[in-house]
Amino acid sequence: MEPAKGLLFVPIPSDHPTWRQDLVRKILEALGGLSLIQRTFDYRNLEHLRHDTEQTIQFIASQEYEHITCDNFGTFGLDFWLLKARPESSYQVLETAISKIQLSEIQRDPMRVEVFAQQWVSLCEKVGAEIAYFVESNFNSIDDVIVEALESLQRGDIEDCLRTEGSPWRCYLSPTIISRLGVTPDWSWIKRLDHLPSGGLVIHDGAGYNPNLGDLDAVYNATFLREQLEKHLDVTGGSVLLDRAKREEENLKSIMDAMSYIKHGDDARYDFDGVDKSRIILDDIRATLACALRRPGLVGVEQQVTDPTQQKSLTVLVMADGGREWLVPTLLFPFDRDSSDWSDPQTGLRVRVQVLLDLAQHRAEAPRVIAYFWRGVSPEVREALVAMGAQVEAADSLPLLG
Repeated sequence: MEPAKGLLFVPIPSDHPTWRQDLVRKILEALGGLSLIQRTFDYRNLEHLRHDTEQTIQFIASQEYEHITCDNFGTFGLDFWLLKARPESSYQVLETAISKIQLSEIQRDPMRVEVFAQQWVSLCEKVGAEIAYFVESNFNSIDDVIVEALESLQRGDIEDCLRTEGSPWRCYLSPTIISRLGVTPDWSWIKRLDHLPSGGLVIHDGAGYNPNLGDLDAVYNATFLREQLEKHLDVTGGSVLLDRAKREEENLKSIMDAMSYIKHGDDARYDFDGVDKSRIILDDIRATLACALRRPGLVGVEQQVTDPTQQKSLTVLVMADGGREWLVPTLLFPFDRDSSDWSDPQTGLRVRVQVLLDLAQHRAEAPRVIAYFWRGVSPEVREALVAMGAQVEAADSLPLLG
C-alpha cells in the first residue's frame, strides 16, 4: 500500500554557511536523537558514524538525498527525507511519509493518529518550516509537486501551494506566513483552524482523526471507547458512560449503513450532522474517562449532587480527591471568549463551570472546581476561569486509553 506523504518547506538563510548542518541537528532532535538513524546507517556499513554526533550531522548534511527512518514518531513509524537543497527558490524541502496500512489497520487507540498529527506539527515548528502539509493521497511525481508548490510560494499564492495535491489532511502555516497573508485564511475547504502559541496555524480538512478511514473512524472510536469502559466498570458511574458509548456506537453503525450505496442505491443518504454530534459525545466520554483514571482519590464519574436551591440533582463529571475536587474535563480545541464553546447559555464552558461553583458553595467544605483541558487552553479563557474562582489544569498529552 502506498504511503501518505507530506512536505515541509524550510527557508534557506542567505548568509549562513553551516545552515544545512544546523537544520540536520534540528531534524534529529525533533525526531528523537541520533539513536533513530541506527537502522538507516547499519545497512550502509557506517557503524562508526553513529558514535560521533558531529560526524553524523556533517555526513547527512553533505548528502543531496538522505533517508532517515523513525520507528516511534507519535506512536507510528515515519520515513523522513532530506532532499536536495533548492537555493534558487530559497527553500530546503523535507519529505515525510507514513504507511497507509498503519492508518487503515490501526491497532489500539484510534486517537493515536491525533498524537501523530500533533507531533508532526511540533516537527514543523522545531525545524523552522515556513509552510508544510500532509496529504492522505500519494504524490504522482514528487519533483513535479515540489516545483509547483515552490512556484506558488514564490508568487505568494499560499492556498495554491497547500492544495497542489488536493485538500491536505493537515497544514502548518508559520507566524511568518500568517503575517504575510495579513489576515486569518478564509478558504472554503478549511474545516478547522487551530491557533498555536507560537502564532502559527494548523489547518484541518475533515473532522475525524484518521484520514484513511474518513467518517468510519468514528465507529472505530465508539467501539474502542465501549471496550475500554467495559474494562473499567469498577469506576463508580462508569456504567452511565458505557450506556452512552453503546448508543453512539449503534447510532454511527446505523448512519454508515444508511449511506451504503451498495445496499440502498439512490436511497442511500448521509447524516453529516449525526456523525458530528456523535463525535462530540464520544470526545466528552473520552475526556471524562481519561481524566478520571488519572485522578487520585477518585470517587466516580457522572456523580449526582443535589442543588438545595432548586431541589434538583446536578452532574459532576469527575469527582476526585475523596470528593474535594469537581472536574469539568474537555477535549475541545483551544477557543476564545467569543466562541460558543465558551459562551453558549446551555452548553458553554462558562455556564457549566459557574453552575458547579455555585453548587460548591452549599457544601460544608467547598470542593475545588477544576476545568481540565486535554488540548490546551487559551490565555483569555484561563484568565476568565480563574477570575470566576475555578482552577485550571492542562494535560501534557492527549488522552490515549490503550
